[in-house]
Amino acid sequence: MADTSIKVDEATRDRLNLIARDRGTSVKDLVAEFANGTLTNAELRARFEATRDYVTGHLCPELTEDDVEAGRRLLGEILAEDGGHVAA
Repeated sequence: MADTSIKVDEATRDRLNLIARDRGTSVKDLVAEFANGTLTNAELRARFEATRDYVTGHLCPELTEDDVEAGRRLLGEILAEDGGHVAA
């Protein structure tokens, strides 16, 4: 696959260089890692639906949308307390 260019401002370029250097990689690989590891909204929705279907089919048939919303609120509270970080 041929390389191409992405236009960003100088501050963004410098930040990408700093992050790549800190991780011991190149900006090219850093951007590829981001692109390959970031889900689109459609992919996130599909993953959510597949997970919900599995949970209701195998673990908790009585799961409701209220339960799902309560889970979202709880996750939001956890992330807010942790500064928005998710443990890897």
